[in-house]
Amino acid sequence: MSDINGNGYVLTDANGNFSLSGEYTCTAGQQVYLYAIGGDPGAGLNSAAGLMAVLGNCPGGDFSATVPFVSINEVSTVAAAYAFAGYAVDATHVASSGTPLALNGIANAFANAFNLADLGSGTALAATPAGNGTVPQATIDTLANILAACINSTGPSSPPCSILFANTVSLSGVIPTDTATAALNIAHNPAANVSALFNIISTTPPFGSALSIQPTDFTLALTFTGGGIAATQNLAVDAQGNIWATDNNGYLTELNSLGSPVSPSTGFTSSSLSSIQPPIGIAIDTTGNVWVTTGTAGLVPAVEFSSDGSTSTPITSVSTLDAVNSISFDQNGNVLLPAATLKSVYRFDSNGNPLDTFTTPHHMDGLTTDSSGHLWTTNNNHDALTEIFTGGETPGQVISSTLASGNTDPRQVAIGATGSVWSLASNGMLGVLNSDGSIDFSAPTLNNAPLGSVALASSFAIDGAGSAWVVTNITTQDEVSNTEPGAYSLAVVSSTGALLSSTGYGNFTPQQLSSIQIDGSGNVWLATSNTLTELIGAAAPVVTPTAVANATNAMLP
Repeated sequence: MSDINGNGYVLTDANGNFSLSGEYTCTAGQQVYLYAIGGDPGAGLNSAAGLMAVLGNCPGGDFSATVPFVSINEVSTVAAAYAFAGYAVDATHVASSGTPLALNGIANAFANAFNLADLGSGTALAATPAGNGTVPQATIDTLANILAACINSTGPSSPPCSILFANTVSLSGVIPTDTATAALNIAHNPAANVSALFNIISTTPPFGSALSIQPTDFTLALTFTGGGIAATQNLAVDAQGNIWATDNNGYLTELNSLGSPVSPSTGFTSSSLSSIQPPIGIAIDTTGNVWVTTGTAGLVPAVEFSSDGSTSTPITSVSTLDAVNSISFDQNGNVLLPAATLKSVYRFDSNGNPLDTFTTPHHMDGLTTDSSGHLWTTNNNHDALTEIFTGGETPGQVISSTLASGNTDPRQVAIGATGSVWSLASNGMLGVLNSDGSIDFSAPTLNNAPLGSVALASSFAIDGAGSAWVVTNITTQDEVSNTEPGAYSLAVVSSTGALLSSTGYGNFTPQQLSSIQIDGSGNVWLATSNTLTELIGAAAPVVTPTAVANATNAMLP
């Protein structure tokens, strides 16, 4: 967007009103937001007052026909900061790499602001515009009240501003100088200094629907229903940012990037799926087709859905496949299915025709492929991963790589930054096998207990910064016993093994978290029983679908 006067700003009147008519132009498809700095909110000039509001996708020229009125305040600032946090460094540096995936990711990110706040009134929403999502209105208003304490003060040196800036230092160590950048830094690190920030709020805050009790963190969690969501098992994200979920009742659900249902109220169905043979594993190939595994021995092992969910094709060519819980693709788009107890991986072409079979030395569960076309599988009941060459002169050649002691019985595997291979074991421990063959082992502490004891991990995903987002069950129960689980939370572990969330993000009790995925806008999606939960802008954006990320060894879009 460019200002016709060349200075980039227009001035408001004494009451804070402004007009942008004829003052700017924007190119169709650009993502546009407003940034206001300084002014006199009532206690004198305050250079620390920074506010933002998302306008969104430029229609071409200007927004005069589509957005006649904008209210830019603390609520719109929170909505903007969280929505495009994954693409922002500070309030004046918001951009993408310009790739098609990045342009789609940042467009979806900007659009998410309208799921959080009403642009015209500057008020936090209680429900998304589509009506099927619940918005954390009280948390948004609480964050707005924190910003308001500084904005309505005498300036940067006032106690509210000093405390705000000292407790919202960026992850790279930069101290903010305005409230808009402080809001972005909170979005980037929502569990930092929660108590100090909460205590900034004045005794007469301007936004009354706020939290009365200090939260554990400042994540913004939206929950969605519809599209057939029920008993959700696993998640996948496609190139457009749509969220796909398998269902224990035999359905497949799709929500768009804003959480609105795409699939019908009963979900997408197939004659090969039912509550007896439900879809379990899910993955999306490089052309957008959605593949689900049934996890049911002796029946149809997998079903391929078209990218719009309208048609489905069962894989029935191999009747000896046992229970299949995961799925991946090689460099040529062929489908890889593990038969755990048969110690075999079956390869099919994109049409479901059988090609060949690879034998592994141990039982297995999870699998993925890297940018070299090598297949990695987790070995149940062994402290190892298995690497299999899938092409070249030695297809099917096996090389076993043992993980560090303590990472017993690895179940899930994912490709991380610089080609590293992460695995999550049944005891909750994370193991990392570096591309040079060296082995890392991380046992970070959450709630004063190491992951794997009190914080039992069950699912994880790697974000664009190479950090692992791990679903944890905070409990002292024996995994073998039948006791009820405790509070579910999220632990975030950096690529070097440092714990970035000392107390975990969120408390999802009594909802049980079964799966986690990250989209191209930096939103974290969680399968929470009969809903889907989205943490807005919490992570670094990723390349989606995972098949494309693995094939190109690209984490960030």
